[in-house]
Amino acid sequence: MPPKKVHPQQSQGPLSLEQLVEFYQKVIKPESREQLVEFYQKVIKPESLAQLMEFYQTIIKPETNQIMQDGLREFRDEVSRNFDFLFKKFETLSQEYEVIKHQLKRFDRWGDTTEELKKEIPELKAKVSDLYHRVEELEKNLPA
Repeated sequence: MPPKKVHPQQSQGPLSLEQLVEFYQKVIKPESREQLVEFYQKVIKPESLAQLMEFYQTIIKPETNQIMQDGLREFRDEVSRNFDFLFKKFETLSQEYEVIKHQLKRFDRWGDTTEELKKEIPELKAKVSDLYHRVEELEKNLPA
């Protein structure tokens, strides 16, 4: 049985995708722009386009907008959570930095003091030795 030729003008209802593809492949064979324009004028009628636009405006666009808004809201919430987490981490790091800086200053001051004390040790030893000798002198001079 030979395949049935489909012509858009003979169709009683809306054409199926298979019918449009068959018509396109067997009848139109778009080799030139004129043939494509003719295909558009015969198959996709302006009232069909108006119906498609109405369907898009009333059904597709609102649902797509809602999906996009939900997706953006989720994305924004996730970014905010991540930002809050990073902000807390930076705040903690900042506090740790200040503590470390303060401790380093204390070590620097202690280091300076230690160096000064090390320089004073020979002088202090000399003074202690002098005091020790003076105490011995005083003990010798005390009546027994």
